[in-house]
Amino acid sequence: MATAATTQKMTARHILVVLTCVFCTFGCAAITFSCPGLCYRPVANYLGVQVSDVSFYMSIVYFAEVIFSPIIGALLEKYDARIICTIAAVFTSGGIFCMSFYTELWQWYVSGFFMGVGEITLLWLCWLPHPAIEQSAHNPAPPRSCDAANADGRILPAVALRFQTLVA
Repeated sequence: MATAATTQKMTARHILVVLTCVFCTFGCAAITFSCPGLCYRPVANYLGVQVSDVSFYMSIVYFAEVIFSPIIGALLEKYDARIICTIAAVFTSGGIFCMSFYTELWQWYVSGFFMGVGEITLLWLCWLPHPAIEQSAHNPAPPRSCDAANADGRILPAVALRFQTLVA
């Protein structure tokens, strides 16, 4: 015997979940992956090294992502995702913040490592199940990640559907 599905009114908590996904994706990711090229030459001049030496920290970011992807994935299955994602945001934001105080090149590499651990969590492994979307007939595969593709492809249609039902 099937039970009727109950709907829940959209609350501030629902909006905060979507905003968290947006901030995780566009905040840390935009600064980490889109903006560093603007700083390579000034930082290289300041530190007295070549631009390629400074840009090598991005290789360390990607290396940390590769190494820690399975580890963070296992932690997300074992512990509360909110705690893991908060720690990841601190790693990424802390790495970016500390870069403004560095006077040695190796310090950039340390930040790159922590930023890589944070970014793999926030962009690719940030598991946030959405039961209302999972039960949709148009979406049989459950959404799992809060990366940009899923924000556009999974979360926003559900939000649009909810607004349609409120207006109609």
